[in-house]
Formats: sequence, structure tokens, C-alpha cells
Amino acid sequence: MKKGFAFFAFLSMSVLCLIWGGVLTSCKHSGSSGPASLDLTMYSDSKNKDEIEDNHLDYVWDDDKDQEDIKFYVRSLNYPDKDQFELDSAVYSLGEDGDEEELEIDDDIKMSSYKKNYHNYKITLYKIPRQLGKYFFTLSFSATNGEEGELEFIVDVKKKGSGGETIAGAAPVITKDVEGGVDPVSVKLTVEASVPGDDNAKIIYQWYKNRSRIDGATTSSYEANEDGAYYVKVTANDQDVYSKTVNVVIGSADDIKIPIITIVAQEPYKIENGTLIVPEVSKGVLSVEVENDVKLDSYTWYKAGETSGNDEPVPNGNTAMYTPADFAKYYCTVYVAGKEYESSAVNVIEEDIRITRNETFGESVYLGEGLMVNPTTNVPCTFAYQWYEIPDETSGNSEPLTGETRAIYIPTREGFFECKITATSKKTGNKKASTTPKVEVRRQEVIGPDGPTSGNANGSFDFN
Repeated sequence: MKKGFAFFAFLSMSVLCLIWGGVLTSCKHSGSSGPASLDLTMYSDSKNKDEIEDNHLDYVWDDDKDQEDIKFYVRSLNYPDKDQFELDSAVYSLGEDGDEEELEIDDDIKMSSYKKNYHNYKITLYKIPRQLGKYFFTLSFSATNGEEGELEFIVDVKKKGSGGETIAGAAPVITKDVEGGVDPVSVKLTVEASVPGDDNAKIIYQWYKNRSRIDGATTSSYEANEDGAYYVKVTANDQDVYSKTVNVVIGSADDIKIPIITIVAQEPYKIENGTLIVPEVSKGVLSVEVENDVKLDSYTWYKAGETSGNDEPVPNGNTAMYTPADFAKYYCTVYVAGKEYESSAVNVIEEDIRITRNETFGESVYLGEGLMVNPTTNVPCTFAYQWYEIPDETSGNSEPLTGETRAIYIPTREGFFECKITATSKKTGNKKASTTPKVEVRRQEVIGPDGPTSGNANGSFDFN
């Protein structure tokens, strides 16, 4: 009887342990971002000591500093060995319900593993949106046995203000833009805007006529009863966006046809959200396109002043095409049958490529060890490499090493070396170069039975 009871008690405890273990495992997996097959966990350090709480990362833009990439570590308890699963795809959206955009693997985001810690996979996020707000990322993985899993995390993008304060929250988005028109009495102008992910955000409106502020016009609608060019500035979370500029004519619609004026850029460049990014100002060629089959009497290009209403016509800006002399904001007015109509403004800015070299070496290495750079940029770029030897350290002159045009270089002799990295923008073809600090390659001192000697160390290098 005692033996039977003992066996029953043992069996009962075993079943309870299995059930309790399953509950624990289920709870653990339900709190994890990935399914049980991968059991993915995010860490801020390579030693898996600091788990990232709620998979939530903060990122602060600072226009006065070179920005760093977002880096974190992913560990799979069920796949501890190297190269057992890989990153297949990555998408993100501004706000949980925003439109998804796909990230390019290796260009926008990259996963790499380390021989020194097989449990870790390092995730480097190169593409970091500048617009403030919470971005929801989903990374999809697959294991060597065919299992699939996802990791979800949030990046809260903020900005360092001019006074050093941190500005949080998304910028407003115009969901329905302004439309102009013709009417004998007045034209009601209306804009609709929202803040992604924040239905309670305070939105401020300010209307402008002919680029001058209209006092008291601070709601989402404005009744225009005078001819002119109108637009509205929408502000939320200390960030501004502008509607397009529309033209209003007070008169009979039977007699007046308002031209639809659009400014376009010369190929291969494109105007996006009122901004034209070019490698140099001479590439920012602007042209006026007009719909509604309207014959224009004249053109006048303007450079927008820093304050509203303080605009000056630009020299030689009297044709449909204009090449800016400076990086600035420009717009064009046209005359049709004695009436003036205005286009929306285009902000022509220079593409600012910022290179982070991420060299793996310090001031010196031993002969036999490898040198590597892993550059990143704030805009999508391709990279070219050229390694140099510095024969005379004091002169600073360097000589290119024939054939050494990869990100990795393994020196075969002692000396001083450096690498020049050239980044080429995928969008504009703009180029920018950055050179690493010089590194000294020397023989390692080997202590033998007869004392220290200088010999070639059998150095190893982790290429992952």
C-alpha cells in the first residue's frame, strides 16, 4: 500500500512538474517577441546582461553631432550555435497603424554573429527616420530547420532642441490638403491634419496670404474673400509642416480658369514633400509645369525670405526654368490675363553625407592581425575602399596599396597604414570621403628561453 501510494505521489508530482514547466515555458514565450521555436530576446550588451525592457528603444537626433546607428543584440536560447538562423526581412511604420515600409537588408539593417559569443546576433539599424514619433519594427527570421519567427520592437525617435531640451512626439501629417478655387464672394479653404499615434495631440494652425501671416486665422478652415495665394502652417510637438499653396480668385467661374502650377526638378532628382535634395546647388534645376491648358503671360521666380513677406525676385528668374544660386526655398509666380498666381515653395538643400567609419583597430596591431572598417552613413550609400601605406610617418604622405580595395586588409609587413572610405549616395550620386586614423603594424615580442625576441605572431582575426 505504501509503495503504491509512493508511486502515485511520484507520478502526480511528475505530472504537476510537467504541467508547471509547460506553464512557465508558455508564459516565457508569450512575453517574448518570437515564437517558442526561436525564443528571441533583445539585449543592449553583447554579454546578455542587460535585457531591453519591453523591446523599447529611445533615439535622440542631434543636428550638431554625427549620429550613431542603433545597435542591439538578439539571443535565441533554442539556437545557441553560430549561423543557425538569419534575418529574412524587416519592416517599420510610424505609429502602430501606419503604412509599412520595407528595409533593405545590409543597406538599412544588418545582422551579424560573433565567434566569441555564439549566442549573440548583433543587429545594426542604419536607417533611422528623422521624423519624430514611435516607430514599430518587425523583423522576420528563419532557422536552418525551416522554423520561422518574428521580433517586434519600438524605436521612439526624439530630437535635441536648440536649447538642449529633448523634443518628443511625432510631427503632424496633412491628411487632406487645401484646395483653391473661384467664387463671386469667397472660397472656403480647409485642411485636415493629424499626429500619427496620438489622437490627443494639440494641433495649431496659422494661415498665410501671399506669404504674409493672416492675423486671427488660426483654425483648420479659413474663408478667403480676396484674390491671393494661400497656404497654412500646421504645428504639433514643436514641429511644422506646410500645406501646398493654392490660388483664390473672387469672380465668375465662367470667365476665369485658375492655372494649376507645379514645380518639378530635373531628372534624376525629385521633389519630395516640398524638398529637393541635391549634391550641389547647380543640380537643383527647377521648372514650372501648368495644367488646365492656360497660356501664361510671364514668370517671376522668388527666393523666400527668412521672415514672411520678405521675398525678393531672383536675378534672371523670368523663364519657366530656373537654376538656383543658393541653397534656399524658392517659388514662382505666373501671370494669366493680368492676374497673379503662385506656386508652392520648394526647399532646395544640399545632401549631407555623414560617414561613421567603425574601424575595428586602435593605434597599433600585431603583424598577422587583420584591419577592417565597417562604415555606415545617414543616407543610403555604396562604399569604395583604398588602403594606403605611410612610408614616412613624419611627412604624412601615403601611397596606395595595389589591389587593396576591400573593407578588410591583412598587412604582410610592419609599418603605418590607413584606409580611405568613399561613400556614394544611391539617391544623388554625391560623394564624400573619410580616412581612418593611421595604425601601426608591428611584430609581437615573443618571450623564449633566451629572453624576449621579435617574431611574427600567429594573429587571428574575426571576420564576422
